[in-house]
Amino acid sequence: MSEEPPAAEPGAGPEPGTLSRLIREIAADGRAPEAEGGPALAPGHVVGRFRLLREVGRGGFGVVYEAEDTVLPRRVALKVVRTGPRSALHGERLLEEADAAASLSHPNIVTLHDLGGSEHGPYLVLELLEGEVLQDVLARGPLPPAEAVRIAAGVARGLAHAH
Repeated sequence: MSEEPPAAEPGAGPEPGTLSRLIREIAADGRAPEAEGGPALAPGHVVGRFRLLREVGRGGFGVVYEAEDTVLPRRVALKVVRTGPRSALHGERLLEEADAAASLSHPNIVTLHDLGGSEHGPYLVLELLEGEVLQDVLARGPLPPAEAVRIAAGVARGLAHAH
């Protein structure tokens, strides 16, 4: 039997663990944003004020694109969030979760710049990071122990800061 985290004081923001619960709920749904009946997105589409340049990844939470901000001269990661009947991503809940994520500032946690909504659903505007996906690095073979420890320590530092 797991112990529940202590309740947050009123006005202190979301309860501890709500972001983790939300991510588990979204991942359990298992559908891509396109499965919701909306048009599939591709490079060249405009979502909000962002022009999609290329898809950079997809997972249980949604699809991430490299995008060009058409107002500010910058490139960002635009995550089109998957929603569905079993997802808890609805209006107030999304705002609460985005507020919690935006309050985090740490070198091992991607920065949330903004969020919005479009005919394609809700989206998050995130810091665009350059580099390789760990899954691709691991597909080439095992990492040297020192590199594996360096990566794991960075992940642990980010998690510790968030929780």
